Amino acid sequence: MVLISHPIVDKEGTYLGYIGGVISLKEPNILNSMLGEHYYQDGSYLYAVDQNRRLLYHPDPKRLGTVVKGNPVIDRVIHGESGSQRVINSQGQDMLAGFAAVPTARWGIVAQRPTAVTLHPLDNLMLEILRQTAPLALLTFIGVWWLSALISRPLWQLARSAGEMDAPTSAERIQRIRSWYFEAAQLKRALKLGISLLHQRIGKLNLDAQTDPLTGLHNRRGLTLALDALSAEGHSFAVIALDIDHFKRINDNYGHDVGDQVILHLAQLMTACSRGADTLCRSGGEEFLMLLPNTSIESALRVAERLRQCVEQEQIAPVGHITISLGIAVWPVHADGIDRVFKLADGALYRAKQQGRNRSEVAELDRDPTEDSNRDG
Repeated sequence: MVLISHPIVDKEGTYLGYIGGVISLKEPNILNSMLGEHYYQDGSYLYAVDQNRRLLYHPDPKRLGTVVKGNPVIDRVIHGESGSQRVINSQGQDMLAGFAAVPTARWGIVAQRPTAVTLHPLDNLMLEILRQTAPLALLTFIGVWWLSALISRPLWQLARSAGEMDAPTSAERIQRIRSWYFEAAQLKRALKLGISLLHQRIGKLNLDAQTDPLTGLHNRRGLTLALDALSAEGHSFAVIALDIDHFKRINDNYGHDVGDQVILHLAQLMTACSRGADTLCRSGGEEFLMLLPNTSIESALRVAERLRQCVEQEQIAPVGHITISLGIAVWPVHADGIDRVFKLADGALYRAKQQGRNRSEVAELDRDPTEDSNRDG
């Protein structure tokens, strides 16, 4: 039984008594009318509890008047809370519960519905949404893929070109890449600048590898490359071998620093007395070589004499005047083999030294001159 009462007071507030009534929970009552009838027939139901966790109403009459323990929803609602929560009911079913407190009676009303029943319409709704949005999602994916490919294509091309920056055609290949947005254009510009600097650095390294560091003339590597080019083109050339007379005395009397200055000065005079197509080489120490393409014996002799006279007249502090000796040979006039021509030019130089130095000598045809390893330079 549930007793329901309400006090009666007069206009002055004097208590006169109360009106009371009882509800028999085992008999049909107002709670059955209010809570037992509802529209849904899907496993949903309501029940009511008092502040002592006692069931005042439940669809199962056998449970009326029993005390429910271990139910978190009942624990919350008897403390005056209202809200919702997912719970497992006493039969082990997964339920969604909504609850509200009745403050005046300190009761709680709980409505429960199976979770699967509640989510079933949502599952259908999600499937319908997926069906409706799938074509648009596919179009969006294709659009994003196409746009991504359009954006990444110049980056991919630039990245591939970056790995081949030392290739001769790398700059031309990068120039053809269509960089239609700012970032790709900036990257393309940076790569072009990097390639330019790389080629400059490679060119400088090649030049350093072929150049004598003191004089700036070709070294033997540079001479070899020049000979390869002349041989490939089939051009004849004259060889002038020369060195500084009595250079050992200069080093002994003035030191190696002054000797280096003399060598450098001679290199500058050689450059001034030669053509742009000529190859000038410091072959070692005070020894030098000149390659004169398409030059006859007479023209080579004139060049050698002009250089000799120019050196003889030059004043080099603190040494004063120096002289040079020169030997001349022409390929293929003097010999068929290039190595043989160089030996003939060196032999002519040796003969110039034997005959008093400060002179130019032309190699003799078909003769292997004797070389003296003890010549003092």
